[in-house]
Amino acid sequence: MRALQHTTVKKGFHLIGNLPAKCLPLGALFIFVLVACPLLGQVKQKKQLTPTDYPLWGNLQLEELSEKGNWVSYSMRYDEQPTDTVFLKNTKTKKMIPFPKGSEGKFNKEESFACLTPAGLAAINLKTNEQQLIPDAVAFAFSANGQYRIVLKKDSNNQNSLEISTSNSQWKEEIKDATVFLLNAAGNKMICSIESNKRNAVLLVNLDNILTKKVLIEDTKYHFTNLAWNASGNALAFFQVALDKTAKKDTKLIYYNCNENNPVSFSLEDQPNIPEDMQMDTGRIIPLTISDDSQKVFFGIKEKDQIENKNNPETVQIWKGSDNWIYPQQKGIQNWKKTVKTAVWWPSKNQCIPITTTKFPRLMLDGKQQWALVYNPMANKPQYQYDDDRNLYLKNLETDESTLWVEKQSANINHLLASPNGKYFVYFKNKNWWIFDLNTKTHRNITEYLGINCEDVDYDNAGEIPAYGIAGWTKNDDSILIYDQYDIWEISPDGKKATRLTAGKEKQICFRIPKNKDGTWNKQNFDGLTSTEVDLDNGLLLQAKGDNLFSGYYFWNRKQREKALVYSNSRIDQILKASKGNAYIFREQKYDSPPSLILKEESKNTPKKLFESNPQHHQYEWGKSELIYYQNAKGKTLKGVLYYPAGYNPAKKYPMIVHLYERQSHELHYYINPSELDSRGFNRTNFTTQGYFVLYPDISYEIGNPGVSALDCVVAATQSVIDKGLVLPNKIGLIGHSFGGYESSFIVTQTDLFATVIAGAAATDLTSWYLTVGWNNGRPEIWRFESQQWRMGKSLFEDMEAYNRNSPVLNAKKIKTPLLFWTGEEDKQVNSNQSIEFYLALRRLEKQATMLVYPKERHELLKEANQKDLTHRIQNWFDYYLKDKQQ
Repeated sequence: MRALQHTTVKKGFHLIGNLPAKCLPLGALFIFVLVACPLLGQVKQKKQLTPTDYPLWGNLQLEELSEKGNWVSYSMRYDEQPTDTVFLKNTKTKKMIPFPKGSEGKFNKEESFACLTPAGLAAINLKTNEQQLIPDAVAFAFSANGQYRIVLKKDSNNQNSLEISTSNSQWKEEIKDATVFLLNAAGNKMICSIESNKRNAVLLVNLDNILTKKVLIEDTKYHFTNLAWNASGNALAFFQVALDKTAKKDTKLIYYNCNENNPVSFSLEDQPNIPEDMQMDTGRIIPLTISDDSQKVFFGIKEKDQIENKNNPETVQIWKGSDNWIYPQQKGIQNWKKTVKTAVWWPSKNQCIPITTTKFPRLMLDGKQQWALVYNPMANKPQYQYDDDRNLYLKNLETDESTLWVEKQSANINHLLASPNGKYFVYFKNKNWWIFDLNTKTHRNITEYLGINCEDVDYDNAGEIPAYGIAGWTKNDDSILIYDQYDIWEISPDGKKATRLTAGKEKQICFRIPKNKDGTWNKQNFDGLTSTEVDLDNGLLLQAKGDNLFSGYYFWNRKQREKALVYSNSRIDQILKASKGNAYIFREQKYDSPPSLILKEESKNTPKKLFESNPQHHQYEWGKSELIYYQNAKGKTLKGVLYYPAGYNPAKKYPMIVHLYERQSHELHYYINPSELDSRGFNRTNFTTQGYFVLYPDISYEIGNPGVSALDCVVAATQSVIDKGLVLPNKIGLIGHSFGGYESSFIVTQTDLFATVIAGAAATDLTSWYLTVGWNNGRPEIWRFESQQWRMGKSLFEDMEAYNRNSPVLNAKKIKTPLLFWTGEEDKQVNSNQSIEFYLALRRLEKQATMLVYPKERHELLKEANQKDLTHRIQNWFDYYLKDKQQ
């Protein structure tokens, strides 16, 4: 239990006897403060952080907020301590209740709270403070009306049961042998599956004021799986699978409409439109889905299992130069024959058709599931980007007819969305947003004449420039909300009316609708997305990020436009609003201030701190972060973050480590826990608390010159810090991982500015890596160079000089700096041979270099022992070269 995490560190002062300070001579006062105060305990000396202290630090996560905002739950998670804890706190009285090793906490209105623990479900009545433990609980939920608590239990003998009780536990009922349950979205109905040697069944439970149960189906010859509700919660479906696999019809799909009160079963064998070699797939690759209007059920089908012919094994792989995809990409799908396809069934007329096929194996639906866009990702000639543009076909689900819709559409999943009410598809093409009207079958460019830039102006990778994105649609698909660099625009579907809702451009603040708790804001739609519906009538909560790296949240409505709820020079995130109150809870932090939970009520101007994590922070010397500006050789002003050493003394100069990876200035206010467990072996707080400056510079790239660009910006940033007189110019190290490892490896070939360099999982030979297969996905690595992070923009054969100019291996002869580099032996992201090539080049050139190879590790180190080992080696390496400590 981490109850000590709530210790408050109080700062106070003491009177010097009864004599006011102004009565003392100035010199005497100065001497007294310097000498006497420490003796009197007025200033407590802070400690230096050591690795033995690191396990004290944990990560704060905001979890849930009760519906009126009177209670909040949050968790503290630790790397090396078995003390992860969920905390429950009253926002009015600050009463706190810990749940050691708790998870998945949920509120039942303002009445109760429960969370899972290793001992079972821990529950507490928020009115009476009565606590209860339900042993063997593995999952639970509350009904929407707050009247019932549902708990799935599994005992030590693997016996399952489902306990339904009133929230005050005065009444309960047990359903034996229940294996899984699922509430509908409204939270007023539940289905559960029962499975045992004596009984297999599916029950429908009504969770309204009077609880009722109904057996939908019962048969000991089958088990029932993949329970699913539709969005409105009035229809459900599941698979019925025969326990005897020799049964003629071993798998059926069962559909039940709550309004019609009659289960309907369906078998593929009865359907003339389904090929005979196909069977239902009860896996979850294609999610069992019911249309919003309850008229259709979507499910997966696949080829019937084939017995492998061991007498005819694969003897040769045929790699054809004319193939759109190379052999490793095709192997697993066999021209899409082996992939699971999607079919649709109409229960009312018992009709079924396949939507996707080997010709068109991928799809997304419109918002009302009447139409489908289908496509083949490998139909076009290779374009040497991660996913090639595709030709999309519009398919009418009623007639099964398809027509070409859009050619060479971007594969970016955010560049094609369905409107939530099924009227439109919206897509990004030729730098503009287009709307397709499903009623009139017309395409319309809605942003061309607005004079706004829909493309990301800061994007400097090679290849396609992404759009800022879609914020959502308003009610009934009346208008679409589109982002530009700073603002949100409301545009009518005909493109004739457009209104800028926010004034971010003038304030240099980027306004966005916050993502959901799970990190999304659009609904998954098979292989695409359906846009979120946004209610402008009730106003919007907006996330705000300033160019100056201030952050926070604003509230917007049509009358007042945006008004700051909270906005400051810190990192503010994870906001939650009470569903039936005016309370907001958010997390706030700075590099030198641990994450805290803050309560903000609309009726009050001053936020209130509810909890500060890691209070031991105040006992230790700590650094600070500072935003710096510098210019590259082209005169472009860039940002960087300079982290000061703990206990900084302006009369002293310090060693410095420069960490690089594209843009990093957004990390200005990240509070970083010290830790020896880092998958890349570098933790900035470890070093600032050990007497180092750490610099995180931003890099601006020129297409065709990734290494040269990094050299220019990193040297400029480093020199700007040297010019401040803060650091020892001959004691500066450089470190990077992955793309940052490549940049570090290249920079050391071009300058002697750095005393030592460390590179992890680096690509070092651009020619050989360009001509390598990425074995994590089977794709040629060419896409990384021509249309992504390596930013070459051309093929190797169009500009071989540029590839050679930016290749560390080919410039290794110029290196004069000692290097340490490391790789995971089984790295499939950047093949470990890239590190080995660099090692062999340096070895042959008799350069000072050491390589670490971690067996059974990949692009980042996952084993704790290896993480600690790498962390220690990097620390010792920098201490040796930058502090002259003997190893």
